Amino acid sequence: MISKEEFKNIKAVGFDLDGVIYFGDIPTDGAAESVRRIRDQGKKVFFITNNSAKSRSQIAHKLENMNIPCVIDDIITSGYAAAEYLMNEGGENKRIFVLGTNDLKMELKMTGLSIVDELPRDAILVGFDKSFNYDTVSVGLDAILSGAKFLVCNRVPNFPVEGGKIVPGLGAIVGALIGASQREPDMVFGKPNVFMLELMIMKTGLAPSEVVYVSDSSEDIVMADQFGSLSILLKEAAHRTSYSLNEHENCHPKLILDALIRLPNILQ
Repeated sequence: MISKEEFKNIKAVGFDLDGVIYFGDIPTDGAAESVRRIRDQGKKVFFITNNSAKSRSQIAHKLENMNIPCVIDDIITSGYAAAEYLMNEGGENKRIFVLGTNDLKMELKMTGLSIVDELPRDAILVGFDKSFNYDTVSVGLDAILSGAKFLVCNRVPNFPVEGGKIVPGLGAIVGALIGASQREPDMVFGKPNVFMLELMIMKTGLAPSEVVYVSDSSEDIVMADQFGSLSILLKEAAHRTSYSLNEHENCHPKLILDALIRLPNILQ
């Protein structure tokens, strides 16, 4: 039996989005009420997602429509994480080639990065894009073989949408580029890499031990554990996803919840 004492020092909650707060355009049961009650407790709430196709402002608008008040600083996407990394690496002086949506390009441009199509290219950043096709593989291969640093927003193989359907994720696109180039990415920004959790800590000034992360994915739980944060596996959502069902041998969540609405009482 878990003790609430283990959560008494928690000052911020990081939520996975797909499968925890919503499925596609459908909010999960109790999502809005849970977030509201946790904020009423004085805790900071962050939404951390591997989704690179949408900008933070788009996601904030989506959450607002689900009765979850949100500003872009509450959101950390793998695309935003990539932009922060590139800027910290002197990206304002580098030529970045982007395979991804216009919203991903806009996210990078907002930080001052220079997005280019023509040679030379210092780095190629690959994000999720439903229009990805053979021609895109060819363009991406050309950039990689020309010496550009191979950067990837995430390698999620698939993700859940409305109606319990599972669709291919960015991992499928990255797999095509790896197969063509015979080269592994130089950097992956999304989960299970802890980089997005590091950004959350930088924004709050908190210690990892003062943060709890909630997800439906066993890989995310391992990430939180490695980072030194408490982790909660939402079992209610996990059974609806495919990649999350593959039990990770190092997955040891502090707590397994069968319903998100129970979380505020645990953190009270």
